[in-house]
Amino acid sequence: MHVQLPTVRILVLGVSLLLGVVLLAACVPVAPAPSVSAQAIVDEPDMDMIAAEVQDFWDEYARTNVAGDIESWIALWDEAGVKMIPDHPPIVGRDSVLAFKQAASQKVDVTSMTISNQDVELSGDLATVRGVYEGVKTPKDGSAPIIIDGWYASVLKRQSDGSWGLLWDTCASNVPPAAASEPDMDEVAAEVQAFWDEYARTNIAGDLEGWIALWDEAGVKMIPDFPPIVGRDNVLAFKQAASEKVDVTSMSITNQDVALSGDWAMVRGIYDAVKTPKDGSAPNVIDGWYESVLKRQPDGSWGLYWDTCASKVPPASP
Repeated sequence: MHVQLPTVRILVLGVSLLLGVVLLAACVPVAPAPSVSAQAIVDEPDMDMIAAEVQDFWDEYARTNVAGDIESWIALWDEAGVKMIPDHPPIVGRDSVLAFKQAASQKVDVTSMTISNQDVELSGDLATVRGVYEGVKTPKDGSAPIIIDGWYASVLKRQSDGSWGLLWDTCASNVPPAAASEPDMDEVAAEVQAFWDEYARTNIAGDLEGWIALWDEAGVKMIPDFPPIVGRDNVLAFKQAASEKVDVTSMSITNQDVALSGDWAMVRGIYDAVKTPKDGSAPNVIDGWYESVLKRQPDGSWGLYWDTCASKVPPASP
């Protein structure tokens, strides 16, 4: 076969150019692919610096307490702060904490306070902290100063400006509570007798409003030959019905014994009275004994909780 010369030359030139490109590519160094980290490296917090910040926080807390600077003291609290102290319901929210502090400051001055932080655990914007405290509170009524000494476990929250705010504050005292004083039973007996004197007075005066006010809301009246009358409203209805038929023209109640248990007083004694029917029939003399239970009310007074009685006067012959 005969091939024309120009065609052969073109073919050889093309092959030469292709071979040159391949050789040139082989000589170019290969750049390494950039590595991509799966997670950014986070610096560990400087716990010594955090501990110093927390101690500075407590130093300011103590300083504002001693200075009576309530405005600066409440500024140390997170808006959702909760104060939890022994024998008191949680005080929730900065406004409520402020109101509690203002009320306390009207009664006592904090004359000294030191707070020593001992441990800090960090989790994001929250720091769990614990340590010890001591101080002196001086009542404004001139009574003896009160030593406070105990420990705390609290939570601080990082605020938007980078400062710490007190989110949860709990504490307990190392000072044992004062022993409960024994009640003055002579004083209690006098209170009970005064209660019965008022009970008799309101009966004679026909003062139903004053009489029913002497009863506990859950009071129960139990009299012979009658079902229990349960609840203050029912006791009042019973009394109103009775007062439409008779007047109590005299009454005396003499307490003879009192047994006390917390807010409860078990009392017993004797009574006598005269009830005069409104229909003009003969007066009815009543003379007997009682065993009753009084309950201390929120205002400190006594309320009649259970009232039972029996008559010494024998019933009329059928």
